[in-house]
Amino acid sequence: MTTTSTPFDDGLSFDTRHLELDAYDDVYVIGDVHGCLETLETLLSRLDLGPNDLGVFVGDLVRKGPASDAVLERVRTTPQLLSVRGNNEQKVLDGDTTLESLDDRDHAYLESLPTAIAWDGGLVVHGGVDPNRPLAAHSDADVISMRAPDGDGYDGPFWFDEYQGPPRVFFGHTVLEDPLESEWAVGLDTGCVYGGSLTAYDIRRDRFIRVSTSGHKARSDEKIVTPPNGTESVSDTDEGDASASEPDEGGASASEIDRGPSDSEEPASVDVSALDLDDPEYYLNRELSELAFQRRVLHEAIDDTNPLLERVKFLAIFTTNMDEFVRKRIGGLKQQIAAGITEKTPDGRTPAEQWEAALEEARALFDRQSRCYRDEIRPALSDAGIQVVDHDELSEAEQAQLRTQFERSILPTLTPLTFDPAHPFPFISNQSLSLAVLTREHPDAEVTFSRVKIPRNQRRFIQVGDETRYVLLEDVVRSNLELLFPDVELVETALFRVTRNAEVRRDEDVAEDLIELIEEVLEERRFGTVVRLEIERDAPDAIRDVLTRELDLDDREVVELEGPLDYRDFTELTALDRPALQVPEWTPQPHPRLGAREDGTNIFDSVRERDVLVHHPYHAFEGTVQRFLETAANDPDVLAIKAAIYRTASDSRIIESLIEAARNGKQVAVMVELKARFDEQNNLEWAKKLEEEGIHVAYGTVGYKTHTKTSLVVRREDDGVRLYSHIGTGNYHSETAKHYEDLGLLTADRDIGQDLVRLFNYFTGHSMHREYRKLLIAPGNMRARYRPDSGRSRAGESGRGRSDRRQNEPTRGPRDRPGALPSVDGRRRD
Repeated sequence: MTTTSTPFDDGLSFDTRHLELDAYDDVYVIGDVHGCLETLETLLSRLDLGPNDLGVFVGDLVRKGPASDAVLERVRTTPQLLSVRGNNEQKVLDGDTTLESLDDRDHAYLESLPTAIAWDGGLVVHGGVDPNRPLAAHSDADVISMRAPDGDGYDGPFWFDEYQGPPRVFFGHTVLEDPLESEWAVGLDTGCVYGGSLTAYDIRRDRFIRVSTSGHKARSDEKIVTPPNGTESVSDTDEGDASASEPDEGGASASEIDRGPSDSEEPASVDVSALDLDDPEYYLNRELSELAFQRRVLHEAIDDTNPLLERVKFLAIFTTNMDEFVRKRIGGLKQQIAAGITEKTPDGRTPAEQWEAALEEARALFDRQSRCYRDEIRPALSDAGIQVVDHDELSEAEQAQLRTQFERSILPTLTPLTFDPAHPFPFISNQSLSLAVLTREHPDAEVTFSRVKIPRNQRRFIQVGDETRYVLLEDVVRSNLELLFPDVELVETALFRVTRNAEVRRDEDVAEDLIELIEEVLEERRFGTVVRLEIERDAPDAIRDVLTRELDLDDREVVELEGPLDYRDFTELTALDRPALQVPEWTPQPHPRLGAREDGTNIFDSVRERDVLVHHPYHAFEGTVQRFLETAANDPDVLAIKAAIYRTASDSRIIESLIEAARNGKQVAVMVELKARFDEQNNLEWAKKLEEEGIHVAYGTVGYKTHTKTSLVVRREDDGVRLYSHIGTGNYHSETAKHYEDLGLLTADRDIGQDLVRLFNYFTGHSMHREYRKLLIAPGNMRARYRPDSGRSRAGESGRGRSDRRQNEPTRGPRDRPGALPSVDGRRRD
């Protein structure tokens, strides 16, 4: 950080860090967090700090809230964040309070915190200053705990009532009903942990930014201060939402009551017409918002209140999620940069700026994942009797046993690929774990680079004897390389892994055959540009140089990590029979309206009587949605079945039911979305199989990706033909329905049925309906219903304009964004 001298710091006796504010773009001072991680993440997403921005906390990062360790981790590992020391940090350092979740690094970080941060004209402290004394006469204890110089805490009068500056003091400590702003004082503790809000002050724009929270601890109203006369509580506060959490363990004391938001409070009115909706400050960046969600996924692995093997599972989930993020989002941005695109997104970033910011944020997440395993999970596994050991830690007899196993089962599957004048640089498949090996024939010879792929069809965790001791497969391979490279000297080795771009874009409007186009995309994706290299932190420069040069990578695309690369296979450990280390298994239940299959309930009778709302995974998919279609396939009164398939299982009983329906003489039409990313091959195979059965198949819609999850059953009954419909948020996928949280509606409502008739006619036919009775369809009537003032002219009369097309793209934002449906286990899905 750049330091400077300020006009008020001569002879200061409290620990002060000085900043040159002009060295930064945007600067924010942030109020007391008190361990409220979710609220902090929401605020940081709103602030959207760039590489040259700065956030300064007024202290009290810890205590009272549920995640002090995670908050410290977030602030400590984010270069753009600084903090002063608050009274609660001081209590931890003095031993007055013990936080068992904090480790030695956390305590060292607390020790390093100054009691003040200053710049020309500004001073950030936790408590405040005494207006009756010069700054030079203040101690560390004064600025940490100052509230009422002549009174007793919240009895007042408060220091900021009389303080006349300079400098302007930014402070926390005193809980305020609203943020306080005067000429010389800015108060930012708005009771985040008590159900108020977390507040930041934008130095450059002189405004407050707040996100609300439901609170974790109760507090008396007598200790909530209304900003006094002579100061201003800013009225145009920018409000947001944060997820509610349970109160911290122990709850409130008997003398305290839960304050909560007052029902009588009226929100500040905002003249929306006066807002400049093109101002980037009102918008979040899509890529950084996704990374904020992935940080919360990683926190499930960090959270030591989760069962140990559940934490291991989330290590694997985080890797899978981030692999997809890098392939799609980072890959797409790199593609735009290569194409020379400089157009800015609504939040004001070019593709290059987004690429740099996303890589920087992702790198911090990868580092935290690595530390989580190395410092927390691996020792905890060992304490639980599940040891993941290094090959060098084994006895000679155990190493000999593994060597025999290596020669018999692993060595025959390995294929060394050498890079030299006679051999081109080997193709390295996407997301495969590889070992780079440098060899030479004699000490004076030049080294030769070879790549050895660690096979995915072998178990990653190799058991040692009959004990729950394991060695990683790559460790066994590396320790026995002389059997793969005989008669040469092994010079250096390093593990690495590459990630390739999945964004292969084609113009569907000029494609003659959508199936052929998708097949070409799948083939090209295998050879996509490398957009990330993960490599061991202590890898030799020679290996790193070969890889970055031959893969044409920027240094910013190289992620150096300690510990294992690729945690996807760590799910092997979750299969161990250790129920005490796992979340109790959940068994989906029969729907109370539908009963079990064997009780003879007629599903059509139940749906005709009243709509049935199903909630997965709590209601069994097999007994609700799957049963609906299976019953229809075998019901002699069913005339036709139509379904829209986005993703489905590789052994889908849903697809088999549709095939069975066709064999039973029913009219069957299926829309199979071939552009379901990473499921294209599976969907291609199902589409071909359906066609072989004579089923009408549509392959999606040119220009759109169809995320509709619907099915329609046409049934002949005594009073005429009736339409039965299923509309759901989840895919027709029996396995993901056991984990993902989704809602579905089974209904005999004729208006909904007629709407689906029109929709399926659009899928298989040529014309597009714009008027629907009850459903909102994009393109069609959705935008007009959401924004009545938009009209058709915004999207073009054809309905295929750019603005309407966005409606059919998946929403991939945080959990509280409408339409975003993260799974219950943290994996993202469409």
